[in-house]
Amino acid sequence: DLLAVTHGDPDHVGGAAAIVEEFRPREVWEGIPVPRSDPLTRLRMLAQSVGARWANVYAGDHVLVDEVDVIARHPVPADWERQKVRNDDSLVLELRWRDVSIVLTGDAGKAVEHDIAAAFPPARLRVVKIPHHGSLTSSAPEFVAALHPQIAIVSNGRTNHFGHPVPEVLDRYRIAGAEVYRTDQDGAVTVASDGYSLHVDTFAAQTEPPRKHEDTKKK
Repeated sequence: DLLAVTHGDPDHVGGAAAIVEEFRPREVWEGIPVPRSDPLTRLRMLAQSVGARWANVYAGDHVLVDEVDVIARHPVPADWERQKVRNDDSLVLELRWRDVSIVLTGDAGKAVEHDIAAAFPPARLRVVKIPHHGSLTSSAPEFVAALHPQIAIVSNGRTNHFGHPVPEVLDRYRIAGAEVYRTDQDGAVTVASDGYSLHVDTFAAQTEPPRKHEDTKKK
């Protein structure tokens, strides 16, 4: 129903056209517009050609999908026209359902983390998509501590030349009590929830039962 594009970098928008063509979403979201970005312009034209509404989404916007509240935590509207795509303009979303919070961070950096950390209410169970593929530009210790996730997932290519994810960043999440998953080692990571517990499965461990995280305070 909804396709959210964090920002216009190729590794974030490159596969979006195939999603639009295959699934025909009702809406496609982006954050701050970048009029001179050819990939975003082509995607917008494709979305409109299949009848999808193109929407700019900003901090404070939210929509209720069934019982799940999808809330934008970043960006704020720009006061000048963007000439190029920027990581710090990433669309940051939080999905909240019962005891569960899922935070999707794009490539937001430490300055953004500092601005938005206080916007996240406490959650008994939290999943975080680690910002910027586990780079040192993101995941400031204060941000990790504020979110206090039980599960942290980093999306990165195997033997990528950026050196992502950085071990120091992964350690920050582990010290905060999170179980860390990484796509270069675990393959696709699937998280299922009933709102009171989290079940994690990975492509690399499909012969094993899913690992379960529960809100023990409910018992």
